[in-house]
Amino acid sequence: MINMVKSSLAPPCLSEEAKKKSGDYKCGDVIERIRNDFFNKCYLCETKAPTTINVEHFRPHRGDKTLKFDWNNLFYACGHCNNTKLAKPQYDDIPDCTDATRRIMDLVEHIFDPIKADSPDFIAHGQAPMVINTVALLEEVYGGKTALKKIEAENIISQLTEEMNSFYHFATGYLKSDDYPQQKRDFYDLIAAKLKPDSAFTAFKIWVIKSNPKLSQIFSPFLPQ
Repeated sequence: MINMVKSSLAPPCLSEEAKKKSGDYKCGDVIERIRNDFFNKCYLCETKAPTTINVEHFRPHRGDKTLKFDWNNLFYACGHCNNTKLAKPQYDDIPDCTDATRRIMDLVEHIFDPIKADSPDFIAHGQAPMVINTVALLEEVYGGKTALKKIEAENIISQLTEEMNSFYHFATGYLKSDDYPQQKRDFYDLIAAKLKPDSAFTAFKIWVIKSNPKLSQIFSPFLPQ
């Protein structure tokens, strides 16, 4: 998970749909706006262009129309993550990635080296319940509890592995290309692009940089401030 910036103005149709007995919170350009705000990736697992898409209520509305049609409560999630999050009430209490006052990357360390492990690890930085809940949710997202969820998780990890193999190649290439200035600049540009919020699995890449003193010094301008 990383911080995202949600567009501030709610689609006008939401207030109109809220007046109806069976209003549709996916009305008008809601889906396209959320898709753009979240860079067409699930805010939890960070899979890019997920094949199953849900407009998620970050805080479950449970019949509360205010929450149901609240623009700030509508998030972009893949079906796997949304269903996993709905499974346990404790997952209602996780940090809001659109809250600019809270740095998500300071709360949970994301670790995945595809050469050393076949699944990611998550480390809580602090003992606040929302941090512990986030770690538990991410572990379930990437681990799966049922046979079907395990297959879905494996598919996500397959995409994560491909993305991180490329990123580690860029990072290693940058560190080892001191004698080749143009090559070093090329790797620099590739790393910088992969650290942008529209990239898949950005959180894992950010922690690769944060965990390496030399890379952290060079690429700190591209990390969440």
